[in-house]
Amino acid sequence: MFLKKIVLNQYGPISGQDMDIGKGIQIIWGPNEAGKTLTIDAMLKLMLGKTVKDFENIDRVDHMPEGYLLIEDYQGQQLKIGTDKSLSQHMGLNPQDARNILAIRNSDLTINLEEEYYRTVTDRLTGLQTERIESMVDMFRQYGRLTDQGSLSNRKEYGNIKENRERAEQLAGNLNSYMARAREEELDELELQKLKLSEELKQAKQAVAYSEKQLAYNDFKQIEGNLEQLSDLVKNYRQYKKYSHEDYNRLIKLESEMDAAETSIKASSSEAEALGRAITDIKGKKADVEGKVKPYADKWSVVDNLKQELTGLQKQKQVSPARLLMWVSFALLLLAGLSIVPLALHQNLTYLWLSLSFSVMFLAFFLPYFYRWSKFRAYKVRVEGLLNEFANLGFKAHDLKEVASSVSRFVDEKKSLEESKTKLEQELEVESRQRQRIIEEIGRNNKLISDHKQEMADILNQVGAENITGLSKCLDEKKDLQHRGKQIYLWLGKELGMEPDPDLSMDELEKKLPIMQELALNRRPEDYSSTRVDQDIDREQYQQKKQQLLQLEEQLEQIGQKLSDHQERLRDFQKRLNQLDIDQILELDSLSKVPRAETFLEEFIQDIDRRFEVAVKAISIFEQISSEEQLKVSDIFGTLSASDYFKQITGQRYNRIYYDSAQKRVKVVNRDESILDAVQLSRGTYDQLYLAIRVALAQKVLPEPCFFILDDAFIYSDKTRLSQQFEVLAQLAEKGWSFIYFTVKEEVKEAAEQFSDNKLICMEESR
Repeated sequence: MFLKKIVLNQYGPISGQDMDIGKGIQIIWGPNEAGKTLTIDAMLKLMLGKTVKDFENIDRVDHMPEGYLLIEDYQGQQLKIGTDKSLSQHMGLNPQDARNILAIRNSDLTINLEEEYYRTVTDRLTGLQTERIESMVDMFRQYGRLTDQGSLSNRKEYGNIKENRERAEQLAGNLNSYMARAREEELDELELQKLKLSEELKQAKQAVAYSEKQLAYNDFKQIEGNLEQLSDLVKNYRQYKKYSHEDYNRLIKLESEMDAAETSIKASSSEAEALGRAITDIKGKKADVEGKVKPYADKWSVVDNLKQELTGLQKQKQVSPARLLMWVSFALLLLAGLSIVPLALHQNLTYLWLSLSFSVMFLAFFLPYFYRWSKFRAYKVRVEGLLNEFANLGFKAHDLKEVASSVSRFVDEKKSLEESKTKLEQELEVESRQRQRIIEEIGRNNKLISDHKQEMADILNQVGAENITGLSKCLDEKKDLQHRGKQIYLWLGKELGMEPDPDLSMDELEKKLPIMQELALNRRPEDYSSTRVDQDIDREQYQQKKQQLLQLEEQLEQIGQKLSDHQERLRDFQKRLNQLDIDQILELDSLSKVPRAETFLEEFIQDIDRRFEVAVKAISIFEQISSEEQLKVSDIFGTLSASDYFKQITGQRYNRIYYDSAQKRVKVVNRDESILDAVQLSRGTYDQLYLAIRVALAQKVLPEPCFFILDDAFIYSDKTRLSQQFEVLAQLAEKGWSFIYFTVKEEVKEAAEQFSDNKLICMEESR
């Protein structure tokens, strides 16, 4: 079977790749990054499918390639290998064979898991079952719980069986010794007495438990009933939550304020009516006064002017001039006239001066008199005129004094009337203001009543009550619900151990209800049924049973104190027994069970010893078989043609290859018969060794010639070794084997041309 074509439509950066592969040796050359490694990865995935996991570093592209491999067998039949069915599925190719024979990647010719693979190949070729033999040895080692050296193990996964056996043996001896001492001290009699009391105590506990159960049932039923009643009260209370004392108090206050306002309105209305009458009376008086004042007011402007003139005249008060002056003046005038006669008669200037003197004297006396008389005359005229004017105004006017007195009375009367008018006006203003204030107060009270009526209607409408009486009734019902709810809550709180708050509101109580229900469920008897008929329990008899129970417990405690050391020893034995990590449970609580524990421990030790002996014998047999099988691996290795190929490749420097089953290593023998480990060889010789082993294994394991995939497998070989290795490949090619050799080296390409007629396939560097 050889590879005829490689077609990769898409695999990572590779696309449209189509290679025709020739028989024999096919060289595929290309520089680094040309896609050689990815091509090999794709070929392995198409060949092996999911089993490709045996190869390392093959996951650079995380999907399967799109393409196929065209395979042709020696009958000329062609097979297309793709993602639907791998080559390993077609021909049953073992993934380990592909890894260790057909595919050489990253210049690594070594055998993966070498020892295991050689053994597997040997088993396949000879029909041996080395792995099963080793598995059986491990199984018996686990069965007998043995160490690798064959002694009893003390490992944790084996349950510390060695230590447990020693403990069991020691515990069995201790139990035997203690059993003899306990019988001497008659501890078994005390145990019997304790057992009897324990049975009585058990019956007493059952009786008390029955009573307690029934009491618990009765108590829970009462709790359940109260919880239901409280739940109903809470539900009913929700309907009354809208009724509040604040609203009720507000309504009472509004109603009281309305009553006070109405009372105030009545009083204010009466007062306003009285004030109205008083104002009317004052207005009448004011009109009378104004009627009396009017004449005075009409005359006042004239009287006031005349009064001022009267005042001025009174201040002047003129007196008539003395008549003596008038008579002297007339005498002097007469004398002046008489003096003219002598002047005329005597024509004497002396008489002239006498006449002039009398004339001057006349003027001296007459002119003052005349001035005073004229002034007095004018005063008299003014007084008379003034008196006439006052008389015309209705005053008594005989003289200025009488006029002054009349004017004074006039002024006083006028002033008195004006003061009366002013007083009446002031009274009228005060009374009017008071009445207006009262009217405004009545208006405010009417508005207050209207506003309060609306507020009361709003409150009643909001709470859904017809009137204050209805709201009061609802509040009483609400209060009753609160009282009943609180009483039930306090009872339930004490019963349920809640430390109830006596000041808890109904809203807070509602929040507590789920908690109480949850606590009540914890008190609910297991077989409780609400339909179960109550059974009365006599609490006095119940207390007597409890007292009897306490007495029995006290007696047991006294016996227990006597048996305390004994019980402590049994507990210690029990603890040591439990530490043995035995699946079977054994209660060691009395002397009667000690013999059974001794028997149990003896059986435990015997079982350990029996399993140990069986395991040791079985392992001895299987180790003998395994030794014989290991020798057959070396025998099979000797039948391979690896030595011949290695001898040819190395130019006769090494004669033989063999497998050391004791050291589990591949070794070689050189021409001097010196034996070397494979790891002691140079890298080039090491690669030649494993090429020979791979080729020999391929001829031995595979049913027919197949193809190899080599990724620069000879990269560490010099020119001579390279030629020798290709010579071996050429010989195998003549026998039907194919080799697809991927390389980046020019010298490999040149050396291969000597051994292959196939056209060189060149891969271009990917961009």
